[in-house]
Amino acid sequence: MWQSLVGAGVLVVKDGRVLMIYRERSGQARWELPSGLLERGESLEDTAKRETLEEVGIAVSLDRLLCTVVMDVPDEAYRGVNVYFSATPLNASKPRPGHDGEPIYMAEYMDLSTLRPKQIHPVDRRILNLWKRKPERPPFFIHITL
Repeated sequence: MWQSLVGAGVLVVKDGRVLMIYRERSGQARWELPSGLLERGESLEDTAKRETLEEVGIAVSLDRLLCTVVMDVPDEAYRGVNVYFSATPLNASKPRPGHDGEPIYMAEYMDLSTLRPKQIHPVDRRILNLWKRKPERPPFFIHITL
């Protein structure tokens, strides 16, 4: 039986660099945008802000809806429905990995040109590729099967 869960995340750009975490999922560590699952009674906007603070220690304000993503993982009978927002950091703090027990090893503002595609989670790679081509595009939708 499939399990579908809802989450939210952010795209934060500072001085041409993208805020990312280096995280392990299913035994593989890759760079990702800060994101996480909705908690009971929480809005998608609140989830995106909370997860960013928990994962990288930076408070953000949300600017606009960036995209929605449906991610199907048949091997795990899992479906993620995520909403991503463009966001702005509220201070000049240096990112740091959160300490909530999640396998997050690094948090950095990354120059995307220094990363090989395989170093970025496939969902985030798709988001970033579409965003880079046209940063001010209207909100977009991605459906991906992993």
